[in-house]
Amino acid sequence: MLLIITNFAGSSSQTINYAILKSGNLNGGAPVEISSVSNINISSIANKKQSLSLNKAGIDKVKELLKKSPYSFRLYLDGSVNEIPLNFTIKFIFEVIVTYELKVP
Repeated sequence: MLLIITNFAGSSSQTINYAILKSGNLNGGAPVEISSVSNINISSIANKKQSLSLNKAGIDKVKELLKKSPYSFRLYLDGSVNEIPLNFTIKFIFEVIVTYELKVP
């Protein structure tokens, strides 16, 4: 999984103290951590794709939710920064492999 921060309009010293990305169902119940980062200088990673370390439980939650109706999941992002306001666009890039199984009676 990758992330990219674009349209960054903060100072060169603006830092993400911590950020946690979680996945959960659409009604908001029990999100599970996918990945987290800490102490990241935002200007140093702006406009560059960044690989994220993944938490298996969070990825398994995404897989579970995509296998059953409504085939959707919600992302939750929580964190703190050292300076406000925070002004950027963040994109998460997921690589998804779909397996189709045909069951013949």
